[in-house]
Amino acid sequence: MKDTKSRPWLDELLEELSRTQPGVRVDAAAESLQEAGGAVLLSVKTGDSMWLGVAGPAGSCPGLRSLQEFGAAGAVLRLCPCDAANAAELRRLLAFTKPARIAGASIALIVDDPLAAAPPGVMEACLDCAVTPLFRVPFGLPGVDDRLRAASSLDAGAWAAFRQGFHQPWGLGAVCILAAPQVQMALTAGCTLITLAAEDALHEEYGSLGRSEVKTAYDRLDATYRADIEKHYLGRSFAVAGGAVRFSELELRRAALINGEIIDLCAGLFATVLRTRGKGAFDVALSFADGKIPTSPQSHLFVALEARRRKMPLSAIAPRLDVDGMPETIDAFKGSLEAHASIAAALGHRLSLRTASLPEECLAAIGRIAPAGYYLCLGDIVADAAYDAVKEDENAVTARVRHLFAALGVQKKTARPGARG
Repeated sequence: MKDTKSRPWLDELLEELSRTQPGVRVDAAAESLQEAGGAVLLSVKTGDSMWLGVAGPAGSCPGLRSLQEFGAAGAVLRLCPCDAANAAELRRLLAFTKPARIAGASIALIVDDPLAAAPPGVMEACLDCAVTPLFRVPFGLPGVDDRLRAASSLDAGAWAAFRQGFHQPWGLGAVCILAAPQVQMALTAGCTLITLAAEDALHEEYGSLGRSEVKTAYDRLDATYRADIEKHYLGRSFAVAGGAVRFSELELRRAALINGEIIDLCAGLFATVLRTRGKGAFDVALSFADGKIPTSPQSHLFVALEARRRKMPLSAIAPRLDVDGMPETIDAFKGSLEAHASIAAALGHRLSLRTASLPEECLAAIGRIAPAGYYLCLGDIVADAAYDAVKEDENAVTARVRHLFAALGVQKKTARPGARG
């Protein structure tokens, strides 16, 4: 145990626990040791059962419900189940077990976590890297209680952070449609990053229409709106790293037709939620990753600037970038990545990128081209690593995340005392 030289009574309590359960292996996680509420909290495992141990004077941490109690050296050790009620009390006692906003993170790893099983392995991999993990749940799936799913991920993150002594920030996110009730539900559940799935409101058909057809559709838009965006975008250069982005007349018309409805919906949604939640309570990312066509730099810039003009700060934008592993598409991916990364860096938001099925050459390019910061969307890593295996051994998830970090060139930090392998 860590610090047991100054707490010999804690060793005696753990020895008493072992004596009362002959033949059962008792382990206490050194990295979990924390003082709170007049007691020492630690993660204790007896056989296959995981507990929150509360060691100290009788009656300490009364908000934690226990099932077993052992005494020695004038102190008591209570074993508390790792259930939802105790997770809520743990978050009250230990701030690092609560999800945080990740907007300031240089690199964030977003893991889709519908089974609430990813946090232990992911946090293990992030311990020695300057990477902020976020566990994301999809909202609105048929036959699924969104509140229960988010609550399960919230609790799983709290227990994992506690057991591993994970004092770095971590987040909880939700993928929502453009509807205020769903977003409000996600925020009430404790989510700190809302990813708005914008694909259903994209009018991508304008991306393939000819100049005259685009003009006809554009001329049907409100005249005041057209005059406003033409004044703001046409004939101007928007400086980004390594160059500038400009809008031709056709590019502006397409950007407005493809993305105009999304911007209107998001701005209205943001204003509605802001009235009840207040500024600084959450972050918003906008995803185009499931769109049918690649996101152009002009569309990215147009959406980001229009969101800013409507006072809707975005922490991240997820463009669609296509690559199929062929050399020519890898080169195109790198060029597109560079353009999008420059826009994100210039405007102060993060570039959110899916890593599923990306060749390692593309992963290495992300690390080189987007050093200012990015969010990596890893997908459902637990399902990919085989959930049954992960339940028995979290190393499958940890190994995959570390492999990803190596491909990206993510540097390790100096090992902390007590950190594992």
